[in-house]
Amino acid sequence: MNEPQIDGLELNPAASPQAVEQVEVALGFSFPQDYVDFLLRSNGAEGCIGDKAYLALYSIELLAELNESPSPLPERLVLFGSDGGGEAFTFDRSQVPPRVIQLPFISGDPDDEIDRGGSFTEFLRGLRVEGTLPSGDADARGGCDLENHKAAQGGPDLEGEGDPRDQADQVRRRPD
Repeated sequence: MNEPQIDGLELNPAASPQAVEQVEVALGFSFPQDYVDFLLRSNGAEGCIGDKAYLALYSIELLAELNESPSPLPERLVLFGSDGGGEAFTFDRSQVPPRVIQLPFISGDPDDEIDRGGSFTEFLRGLRVEGTLPSGDADARGGCDLENHKAAQGGPDLEGEGDPRDQADQVRRRPD
């Protein structure tokens, strides 16, 4: 993985190869190699990607919990992170190789899905350049102010309003 793509992220200690393999087996899905390489360097991360996007990449343990059945997302999608707010980042396991898809946690509508690239590295590069929104309009999100984001979302441990477990629960409760 190209190191400049993860500048600005607070990295966690590495995941073990055994932990990654265990989750892959449980999910019935092999993660893209560049994502596995990232996990073996940092088991999750959080922070600003450039000045346009905030990114929370979940630990392998949290990723396993969030993707358990029943998942709030379509079965073909494997959740791996979010913008710390209302947008989920997923791998589309129906594509070979899996593509990265961005979609709102509260939407099940495929029309709301945004293709963010054909690799984890391409996804990170796109966030750095374009931000979370496909237009790259940082003003629509207010850019990335790490200290304000942590205060609003509950900090780097993802507890509080930005907790992905809370976001997943909101989706589970949405009316069909």
